[in-house]
Amino acid sequence: ENPISRLYNLKVKEGTKVIIGVSEKNGSTHFNLYSFDRSNMIYLLVAIFILSVVAIGGVKGVKSLVALIFTLICCVYLMVPLMLRGVNPIMAGIIMSTLSIVITLILVSGFNKKTLTAILGTISGVVISGIIAYIFGALTNLSGLNMSEAESLMYIAEDTGLKIRGIMFTGILVATLGAVMD
Repeated sequence: ENPISRLYNLKVKEGTKVIIGVSEKNGSTHFNLYSFDRSNMIYLLVAIFILSVVAIGGVKGVKSLVALIFTLICCVYLMVPLMLRGVNPIMAGIIMSTLSIVITLILVSGFNKKTLTAILGTISGVVISGIIAYIFGALTNLSGLNMSEAESLMYIAEDTGLKIRGIMFTGILVATLGAVMD
């Protein structure tokens, strides 16, 4: 069986790098074509970004990059595993954001009263935003499930404890961390 999906139809030729999802159910293997592999261009963009931050920011730029890498590690090794274990995505986002805020602000600004005040204020803002997002999502039935990526998340949710509701708000919450910490 080879179902056709408007989301995953790609025109490819021999040698084109693509991303394929493989899953097994009831002794049968299924392949899903997701997208083109754009990793080389992403690596180039990351290299340009790193060089720009170091050139413009100097030592503080390097500290900011270390904090950014720490936040990325927290996303991958803390927030995502929490969500896959069934923790509410907004709660997982708040936990990850809190850890990231503490480490980032101390690393970039040092540990002092001003930093402690900034940490408390930023964490308070993230928690309040998370509560508002949770309430707003529940009252409006806004879940992000009608977005094209939801189909992939539904496949993942079948095999894990992932709760799809709240992922959209968690993405917004985490994406705004940099602006909130400024």
